[in-house]
Amino acid sequence: MRNMTFAFALTLMLPALPALAATAAKPAAAPADTQTVTGGCTQRSNTSYGGLKAAPTDVKTMFVCDSAVITFADAKRQAVTVEFGLSGGKKDSKVLGLIGAMGKDGVTMKVSQMYMVKGIVNPADDGTCKLTFAGRAVTAADCSASMHQDNNRWAASVVFKAIK
Repeated sequence: MRNMTFAFALTLMLPALPALAATAAKPAAAPADTQTVTGGCTQRSNTSYGGLKAAPTDVKTMFVCDSAVITFADAKRQAVTVEFGLSGGKKDSKVLGLIGAMGKDGVTMKVSQMYMVKGIVNPADDGTCKLTFAGRAVTAADCSASMHQDNNRWAASVVFKAIK
């Protein structure tokens, strides 16, 4: 009799198991950690344009910024996007975005993609971005990267310091 009661209880519970599994809460993905840092690019910050290889004749333009937006896209803070620009966000203001993965040291990002115009992301040929932290907050960034489009090379070098 006891076995029949147990079997009866199982037949009542089994159809309900898929419904329970469907309503069970899944662990939420960790939200992205985005930091908007006020500061400025130093006078050494620039972008350059030229032939396939870097040369002294490349056209250099000073890069001006007053803010950096750093986004750590995952809970382990490995996937990183760093964007430099003017906080006013004028339509024609320059922006520089670097996308990559944080190295094992936790401060050096290997740049895999970059953009100098919003919405037009290109693979980076090479590039690194070294971040300085105070706790979890970014206080400085020293970044450089380059990319090729057609027969031209675009490069950027930014030294950014936060206002304390």
